Amino acid sequence: MRGDWTPFPHRRLIHLLLPSLLVLALVLYLTTLVRPISRPETWKEVPVIVDPCAGAVVNCPQSDGDQGKQEKLDGRPGQSMAGGHLGRCSGGDFLLERMTSAFLACVPFPGDQDILLESYVEGWAQLLKFLNALGTLFGFISDEVVSKMEILQQHRGRDDGDGSHQEYVSLKSMVHHELSREMVDFKGTSRDGLPSGCRTLLRLHRALLWLHLFLDKLGRSSEHESSSTLCGEAYSLTLAHHHGWLVRNTASLAFLALPSRGRLFELFCPGDTGQAVRELQGAVAAIKQVTDITEKVYEQHRMLDLP
Repeated sequence: MRGDWTPFPHRRLIHLLLPSLLVLALVLYLTTLVRPISRPETWKEVPVIVDPCAGAVVNCPQSDGDQGKQEKLDGRPGQSMAGGHLGRCSGGDFLLERMTSAFLACVPFPGDQDILLESYVEGWAQLLKFLNALGTLFGFISDEVVSKMEILQQHRGRDDGDGSHQEYVSLKSMVHHELSREMVDFKGTSRDGLPSGCRTLLRLHRALLWLHLFLDKLGRSSEHESSSTLCGEAYSLTLAHHHGWLVRNTASLAFLALPSRGRLFELFCPGDTGQAVRELQGAVAAIKQVTDITEKVYEQHRMLDLP
């Protein structure tokens, strides 16, 4: 028959290569799309009070009346949270200084070694804008982060009649509350079916470790280094340990579509690479303070491996 002329080895080679070629074509197509930098419709705007210069990890100029300004989780551009300093590197919906301010506000009293959950959620709200700006393929990570943030907000907003919602003010109060009431059964769900706050925040913590390491590598990189390689290395050392084969390979494809190092610095601070590097270093320091405290609290309670 006419269709039998192709030798068997060639057919086998075509069958092996065809899936890879289809995946490559899909990646090339998706990289031409721009993921809108916006929240899903299910996202609820919740007022968050943040102190932009709490923790004193990086220099943070202030003016009278700037502390304690109210921001919303949608992170819409507005008045600077750092005394007008924000405008120097504003070029879009994602504002690096706004993210830094939120993570600084997580630790208003470093000696307490505790984290304010309101500011933690706000920091992640700003990180979501960064993830969305990276491209369509990072949507699978953004959507997962949103679902975890919504679970935390449900815990923080509910009232079981005993004022338990007040126990979700900080990381330590949440851990004490859930462990004392056996809400963390180390099987993944609390007694009412809602994943425990401890388990949920641990998932966000693991992702934050990855993003912290990536941003740290990016801030220390040379102009000849690839952002895709840096991101992949950071992922392999952190979040990849908690993902299955399919998610790891999806992530690898997403990293290939990552904007260049230069374009990322333009996102951080348009037209000023030097300032972008300085701002990025400040953000990395603020995030590290949060991840270090979180890691210590979870280690103390043997919860770093919650399923």
